[in-house]
Amino acid sequence: MTDVIKVVIADSEEVFVQGLEKILTEHPQIQVVSRCHKSEEIVQEGRRIHPDVLLVEDELTGEETASFVKSVTEDCPETKIAILKRQGEINDGFSGLKAGARAYLSKNISPEDLVKSIELISSGRIIISPVFAQQFTDSLNTRTMMEEHPSGEEVTQREREVATMIAHGKTNREIATELYISENTVKMHVKNTLGKLELKNRQQLSVYAVLHEWIRQEDKPHL
Repeated sequence: MTDVIKVVIADSEEVFVQGLEKILTEHPQIQVVSRCHKSEEIVQEGRRIHPDVLLVEDELTGEETASFVKSVTEDCPETKIAILKRQGEINDGFSGLKAGARAYLSKNISPEDLVKSIELISSGRIIISPVFAQQFTDSLNTRTMMEEHPSGEEVTQREREVATMIAHGKTNREIATELYISENTVKMHVKNTLGKLELKNRQQLSVYAVLHEWIRQEDKPHL
């Protein structure tokens, strides 16, 4: 039996929160465990519940989305964060992804895509709603991660393969099984790659793999 995905919804609009909750409660594999309407409530609920997925309105993250994401992930490292945003320009340059968020979702997302997104996000995938896809593509050559970290020339083909599988949300055990290697070998590849690229964690490695187009075009993280 598939584990239930625990979700916290954080949005300043009560009607919107109620709508999301109604959609999600119709799916037995998803459980809405809490609702927040203020930014200060989010970390408190995260510490108390440790949800699998946090859906948070971008306006509740404050002026610095990256700082907010880092704050939440430090307290709740197992929680996957999805930024909810109205259609329009992404003013933060997708900095939330670099900080560890797993998704930028449109608040106009369809119920079917919302459920699918939560399932993918909970498994570790990076998701960008189609309405933001062009902005995401345009930002690839200007993102600070492209400028601040090495080009990846020293990364071996096997290390790149492991990084790509991490970007697809696979666990060390799944990677080991698929590549016919031990979990310790996978961990070694991850550690070596993080060191070569001057990255801190698997989330940053996932984003790096996307930004440097290690993932095939058909597998890019768009719904």
